[in-house]
Amino acid sequence: MAQVLNVLVGSVGIEKIIIVGGFALGVGSPYLRALHRNWIRLGSFGRTAREIRGLVNLGIPDDHSGLIGAGILVQAGLGNSCST
Repeated sequence: MAQVLNVLVGSVGIEKIIIVGGFALGVGSPYLRALHRNWIRLGSFGRTAREIRGLVNLGIPDDHSGLIGAGILVQAGLGNSCST
């Protein structure tokens, strides 16, 4: 996961990653610490360990992430591109 996120951040310029989902949120802080540790080991285009830790966090474990994302998509006018 750290390697994939590192490529995304380096190539697309993502500034913040929020991880949601049953596994990551179920494991919680140990998952995030392992992800940070592996990402720091890999390195990230000159970023410090502190900067890497600041790139990624866990979301809120409330089952609303998908709904919030869909709402943002519709507000942005991108919902019209979906065909049924």
